[in-house]
Parts: sequence; C-alpha cells; structure tokens
Amino acid sequence: MNAKQAAFVSQIDKWEEELKNHASLESGAVHDIIQQLHSSAFLPELYESWKYTSLHKLDGFFQKTHSSSIQEKWVTEQLERYNSLTFLQEATQLVVLNGKVGEPIRPSHRDILVFIEEPCSQKEALAWWQTESPSKVHTLYLLNILLARQVIHIRIPKGAAHQKLFLADLQDARKENVVSHTHYAITLEEGSSLEMVEVASGEGSYGHHPFLTIKVEKGASFHHVRLFDHSSSARGFGGVYAYVAEHGVYDSFLCLKGGEFHRNEVRVILAGEHAKAHVNGVQVLRNTQQADITSYIAHMAPHTASRQTIKNVISGKAKGIFQGKIYVDRAAQKTDGYQMNQALLLSDIAEIDAKPELEIYADDVKCSHGATVGALNAEQLFFLRSRGIPLEEARNLLVSAFVTEAFDLIENEELRAFLDHFSLSTGLE
Repeated sequence: MNAKQAAFVSQIDKWEEELKNHASLESGAVHDIIQQLHSSAFLPELYESWKYTSLHKLDGFFQKTHSSSIQEKWVTEQLERYNSLTFLQEATQLVVLNGKVGEPIRPSHRDILVFIEEPCSQKEALAWWQTESPSKVHTLYLLNILLARQVIHIRIPKGAAHQKLFLADLQDARKENVVSHTHYAITLEEGSSLEMVEVASGEGSYGHHPFLTIKVEKGASFHHVRLFDHSSSARGFGGVYAYVAEHGVYDSFLCLKGGEFHRNEVRVILAGEHAKAHVNGVQVLRNTQQADITSYIAHMAPHTASRQTIKNVISGKAKGIFQGKIYVDRAAQKTDGYQMNQALLLSDIAEIDAKPELEIYADDVKCSHGATVGALNAEQLFFLRSRGIPLEEARNLLVSAFVTEAFDLIENEELRAFLDHFSLSTGLE
C-alpha cells in the first residue's frame, strides 16, 4: 500500500464512528462494510474510482435522514416549472420530500405499483449485485444501504406497456441543513415498459444521496430521463445500478446543471443476449461547480450493445469529471460498445478530467471509446458576429449546437425540447 492509498484508508476509517451513530443497520454491519471498503482485494479499484474526486467531499454527509412533513404549497411551487409538460399530466406522480414519501397520484389507467419497505432487505440486494457484477467496488451504494431509512419499491407488472412515472425528489433546507438518503428499487417485469422522468431540486444547503437499483426483466424496456437542478450550495452523491436481462433495454439520459458538487455513478450489467444500454447525458457547469459522472457497463452475454455519449459545457472555474469503463466478458462475443465524452471549455481556467476505458476479454467484438476537449470555434464565432449577432447570443448558439447532438438521443420529443432549453436557461457564466 502506497502513501496515497494509506491516506485514503485513513479517511474511510474516520467515517466508521459517524456511520455507527446514524446508520439504519446495526453497528456490526457498519463495521463489515467499512472493512470491505478498504480491504486489500478492493482497494486498488476503489482508489482508482475516486482518483479525481476527494473522499473529503463526503465529510458531514452521514447525518440522519431529515423527515419533515410534506409542505404542499412549497412542493407545488417547485413543480410549477414542469407544468407545461404533457408528460406530467399523463404520468403517475410520486413526490419525495427530504426522504419522506408522499402518497402517489395514480391515474386509474396505470399499473404502476409503489410500496415502502424497511431497509433490512438491502443487505440481500447488495449480495445479489456483488455476485452479478465483475466490479466489486460500490462505495456510494454501500453508504446508501447503511443510511437509507426505507426502500421505495416501484414495480411494473408483466406485460404492462407504456407506463409513465414522474418522480420528484425534493429537498427543503430553508430552515436547517438537510441530508437525505433515499433508496429506490425498480422492477420491470417481463415484457413491460416504463418511461420515467426523475427530477431532483431544492432550496438551501443540503445533501442529496439517492440510489436506484433497477431490474429490467426479459423483453422489458425502461426509458429514464433524469434532471438534477440543485441549489448552488447543495452536494449530491448517488447513482443507478441496472441489471438488464435478454432482449431488455435500459435507456437513460442525465441532465445536470446545479449544485456545488455532484457525483453520479451508473453501473449497468447486460446479463442476457441482445440486452441494450444507453447511458447519455449533458453537464452544464458554472462558477466553481464540480461534477463527476462515473460509469461502468458490463457486457456479460453475447450480442449485447451499449452506447454512451456525454457532453460537458464548463465555464468559470468549474470542473467536470468523466470516468467510463466498458467491460466485456469472455462469454460476450459479438458485443457492440461505444463510448464518447466531449467537453467544451468556455474559460481559460475551466477543467475537465476524462478517463475512458475498455476492458475486453472476448475476441469477436466491436468496441470504441474516446474523449475530446476544446473551446468555441473562433471561425464560427466570427462568422456569426459578422452577421450582426451579439457576442453572447452567438456563444449561446454554438453551445446549443454542441449539446443538441446529445439531446437528440432522447426519444420523447417533448422531453428532448424541454431539456435542451432548460439546460442553458440560466446562462453560462
């Protein structure tokens, strides 16, 4: 163990007492998980996974889940920005405030089942995931299991098609600091389909730690759009773990534009033949924001396919991070994997750290990955200015053209147009 790894382990050890005070599980479980986090078997991968983001970002993040009553007027105000969406009117609506679940609004023609469970079964879920995944490092997932007070189950029955869900995960920290740890377990049974819009926002200084474990069974499809628009002083850590069976589809898009700091982990296991995953997104970072997207897609069966396209627009002193790995198992012949991360830097001190990776053990595959970094094209900017377009408008046009390629990957035209406009609505400086 080198000096940096030793310091890394020391930081994890400091968490143990705080976690024992606030965890939902017994202290023995806390100790077991802390030991797992810095075991010699997992440490190199764990250290590499957090290479660009300091673990100190998690300091003070282990408070008890704050559970205030649902403030209906405030919630209504938070959701007003989405009122123009036809999707909102058609979907089942589920509101979670500071980790507390409200009653879902269920249109009678929907088959979405929502129920709450105490967190004891999360240990079983973790054991299942670690058995299936070739990667054994799950820091944020482990912490979420310790701290979440309940599991919010969302289930789509077999054959139930064209289901729609609007999930609003809101944080109200106007009166005091809030840290919420929410765990969602989503199951799409065989042949079902779900389109879900997940929004996360709030007011005040808060911590947001959601985790979604998703199981897409045979022939099911899940289209998942995520919009994170946190307050300027918010910190967020969370992620998605998706398991996709044969002929299943997990199609996700993340739009991130708010918060002091955010790390989002996406891990997908393509477990059955002809399973597909699309993990796309746009990060718009300003001022001193920092955001980290870390993805891991494991192709475990033949004829699986994955696509990742991440666009970053970074201005001021902001910093973006992208770590993405495509893993191809020996059994996963005929895999088709693609990954691309592109960053547009709008100031001389904006930063991007990008680490695309391929780990391939099969010999009949088609996989590619890449990363590009650049500034606005001076010739294009000059051309627009010479046509009488003001500088700020010209810059916005070029930035919009840059991110549109990613937004075009969203199948729902209404959501595509909404996010394209919303991502740049507050300016770039």
